[in-house]
Amino acid sequence: MSGTGVPVLVSVFGVVAFVSVIRFYFTLYGIEARAMGETGWRLMFVPGIKRSRARWDAMLNLFRPRWIRHTLRETGWNPVLVGLGLLSLLIFDLVVLVTVFPNKS
Repeated sequence: MSGTGVPVLVSVFGVVAFVSVIRFYFTLYGIEARAMGETGWRLMFVPGIKRSRARWDAMLNLFRPRWIRHTLRETGWNPVLVGLGLLSLLIFDLVVLVTVFPNKS
């Protein structure tokens, strides 16, 4: 790949990552918003104390084993496959951290 193609590739990956993160949060807040009787879009972008608390609770749900089990049961995904995928992402992140950002001290 030529030197001029790298910035284009990085830009494409950046846009895809940005859209993926927005989609993730929209889905996460959409789940919480249904319980509140609102829309995910409103929960994401309209300020308010009640909405702020709901956003925080939605983020903390990601770390609760009960919520993870319930989500896997509802989606029908294989827990072993999901666990292996998450473990592989963690290992990949650690490899990138050590190789791309080595300790320069």
